[in-house]
Amino acid sequence: RDVQAMVLGGHGDDMVPLVRYATIAGVPVSEWLPPDRIESLVARAEAAGLAVEGVDGLKDLLQSVRALCRGDLRRAEEGFGRALRSPDLQVTAGRVMMAKVVLLIRQRKYAELLADLEEAELIHPNQPWTSVNKGFAWFGMAIEGARRGEPADARLQNARAAFEDSLRKFPSEPESRKGLAMTHWRLGIADRERGEPGAVHFARAAEVLASPTLPPSLHLLRGLCRSHLWVERPDEALFEGMLRDFEAALGPGSTPSMAHMARGGAWCERGWKDLEAGRDPGAHFEKALFDLNRSLELDPEMAETHCTLGVVALGRGQPAEAIRHLETALRIEPRFWLAKRHLAGAC
Repeated sequence: RDVQAMVLGGHGDDMVPLVRYATIAGVPVSEWLPPDRIESLVARAEAAGLAVEGVDGLKDLLQSVRALCRGDLRRAEEGFGRALRSPDLQVTAGRVMMAKVVLLIRQRKYAELLADLEEAELIHPNQPWTSVNKGFAWFGMAIEGARRGEPADARLQNARAAFEDSLRKFPSEPESRKGLAMTHWRLGIADRERGEPGAVHFARAAEVLASPTLPPSLHLLRGLCRSHLWVERPDEALFEGMLRDFEAALGPGSTPSMAHMARGGAWCERGWKDLEAGRDPGAHFEKALFDLNRSLELDPEMAETHCTLGVVALGRGQPAEAIRHLETALRIEPRFWLAKRHLAGAC
């Protein structure tokens, strides 16, 4: 079972099996098998590649995946269409559909994606990727609709139901957990936009992500949820956990501009809590400015960073500076509700 092997090239006569990198239980294959046996296995691998290229429809599928990797969405879509119509590919139609899912997500064709996922479930029932991507389709439709000013709640509730259904069927599926946390986070934001508390959703999102081993992107999401939760339910342990999440979100493979923005926002909220309690907010606002300015260096067009810099400026008694940043945030993201609210207060 512990076999490692590698080939270069395509599924054709340009395939090159790299025998020197093939191992069994970490031991080179040359120490397990005689040279003539290895040569026959290499010939079989090359022949199998040619056979794959010869299957009607499979060549279209492979070329579509390559086009998708290059970002050529038009050629990818045409190839997936031909592959799905191929009679020789009926047994792997679910895999073709899965590849097409990636294409539709990149194109943000969420309604078409939902229809294709329904079809995919008929071909391959009880597959985790179908139910997970239903959730992401509904989530994508909610976000796109919100940008057009449409209510997002019903679509977000559909997304939540899809992710919860996926987790019931496949408890170890990480994408379901990620999607469910994202949906609860966005539901909490929707509550905040209406002036209602979103703590229940923020707490649920953090609970879903309760794991000691998370990638940087999920540390960032959990930190954001804890940050929103802390605003409504201040707690020192919660704040410390949030800071640890943001520190982890600055690790390899992260989006540092987002992590610095989020941590700066947390220190900004801490400064405003100081103001409300009659304490000097200076030290916390300084920490906020350090992270927010670093975020702006990395991404000058991040609306959230400009908005938070405006809020810090308001707390420091600098209304002109606040208005400049808040107007910039609204130029970048015209529907940014929080920037609108603070700009009204600043003016």
